[in-house]
Amino acid sequence: MATLSGLRETNAVFAVGRAPTPLFGQTAARRHAKGTTFSFGLDQPALVNIAIETTAPGRRVGRRCRPASRRLRRRPRCTLAVRAASLIRNGRPGPNRVAFSGRAGQIVLDPGHYLALFTAVDAAGASPAKTLRFTVVKR
Repeated sequence: MATLSGLRETNAVFAVGRAPTPLFGQTAARRHAKGTTFSFGLDQPALVNIAIETTAPGRRVGRRCRPASRRLRRRPRCTLAVRAASLIRNGRPGPNRVAFSGRAGQIVLDPGHYLALFTAVDAAGASPAKTLRFTVVKR
């Protein structure tokens, strides 16, 4: 199983750039004027899934948090993790970088707080997810 190490980002707070980040591709980073660059190391070749999530208000139904709706308005409140975008990269052994402009294909991230979940997947299975937090601001 591939192992992710040394996960970091250049900017924890950034504005969205003009150029979109491709959803699929190699890990070579093309630096954007705005945005951030994710860096990580791999011990062997693997696909790296980068899931970008934010939070939304929800309502508790049993042990699960469901999206808020009129029907569930009397249920207890909770916070729901919502996937905003996802990127897939072909990682190579050693250091890897992924430039992220705040745009994933046609999706533009709104200002707010986000979580990036990194998972390395190879023939042996998926590695445990590692996370980075970042904030998108309006400028």
